[in-house]
Amino acid sequence: MSDRPGRQRQSPGYVLVEVLVVLLLVSLLTTSAFAVLSSQRRFYVAQLAIATTRDVARVALAVLTVELRAASPVAGDLYAIAADSVALRSYTGFGVVCRVDGDEIMLRRIAGIFSGSSNDSILVYLGPRVASWGRAAVAGSRKPTGGRCPDGRRPDVVVRVVRAIDGAVAGAPARGFRPYVYRLYRGGDGRWWLGQKLRGGRFQPVVGPFADPAAGGLEFEFVDGVGRPAGDARAAIRVRVSVVAQSGRRVPVRWGSRFFHVTLSTVVLFRNSCGAGARLEGCPGPP
Repeated sequence: MSDRPGRQRQSPGYVLVEVLVVLLLVSLLTTSAFAVLSSQRRFYVAQLAIATTRDVARVALAVLTVELRAASPVAGDLYAIAADSVALRSYTGFGVVCRVDGDEIMLRRIAGIFSGSSNDSILVYLGPRVASWGRAAVAGSRKPTGGRCPDGRRPDVVVRVVRAIDGAVAGAPARGFRPYVYRLYRGGDGRWWLGQKLRGGRFQPVVGPFADPAAGGLEFEFVDGVGRPAGDARAAIRVRVSVVAQSGRRVPVRWGSRFFHVTLSTVVLFRNSCGAGARLEGCPGPP
């Protein structure tokens, strides 16, 4: 069938209105997709920051719990206590005395380390007759050149002490210690970090960041045997440790961004606390 004379064939292309409608629809879809992707990104970044901040709080409590649980206030392991810091004698190693030669103690290491740091000290059990531990500051250490332990094994280290420990004999257990201070300190980035410091040294970062100390970034509540605040380190029986960890960067929220905070706390019962006449939860009652 032929077209009528004088009638033009219609073009199969799009008119301008149709093109504009298509562009508008594509623009709306692109905007919606971008909004969804942006929202998903904010959610992912926020969840990652929350998980990381929770890990910071957990690690801080784990480190402090290990240190505090091994401390015995009645034995003098706590040097100083405060609401925002603690100074204590930190356990570094356990071993057995192989031989005692004046100010030198030959040891077989069981766990941890025995070093020659001038900040270290050593405790040696003096036997059931004395029922106490002899203490001396460490002056140095060296590798043994010979000798044997009572069980026939080779010693691992020779520790030289400042003052000979009277009553120390072969076969006695020995413990190594190092004095540490734990508190928050401001790092070079202006943030607050849980720091560990040797006597006379500088703070080294353990984990962080945390909220400002004035905002409760790290708090200690030391309690005596009757549940009152402990004013003296030797009277402390337990301690509540609270931390407020802060996200490493600002977390995007619906209207801007902010730092995310996680608050955790735990209660630690000191070593030998139940044997000090404490009437506290966690200690066995009278028979």
